[in-house]
Amino acid sequence: MLVTTNADADYPPGALQGLTASGVPRLSSAALTAEKIAELQPFLAAPGAENLRLLPRADPARPERLVVHVVDATRGEKNAADPACRRRIGLRSSLLDGATVSSARWVQPTGSTPVSPDTASRSHVFFGLPGCALWGVLDIQLAK
Repeated sequence: MLVTTNADADYPPGALQGLTASGVPRLSSAALTAEKIAELQPFLAAPGAENLRLLPRADPARPERLVVHVVDATRGEKNAADPACRRRIGLRSSLLDGATVSSARWVQPTGSTPVSPDTASRSHVFFGLPGCALWGVLDIQLAK
């Protein structure tokens, strides 16, 4: 979580102390840049797939599993997949806390396909998503 706040001088000492003690990172509105927001995003759509909506899901009871719902709003009502289409999304490596991707599956209306993680990048683990359906789910299993 990130909270944007006024300048510290705008708060009475007790309120400022409470904000500081909360442990929640704070940013001024002026410091909230597109680059800063990008740093906080766990997933990114690779070039050519910028119109995807990535909706990450995690269950605190199952930290070894990450799920990302992928929706392509540009497909409109076209529910059928395009077999020639490929897209890539990346998971920020720094958020894995030392874990590695042990397996991944791309699940869409036409079926489920194993996906091999691409770990060549220093900053992200990338996944190629075949088929380009209107929606799908990337199911990622992690290992420590």
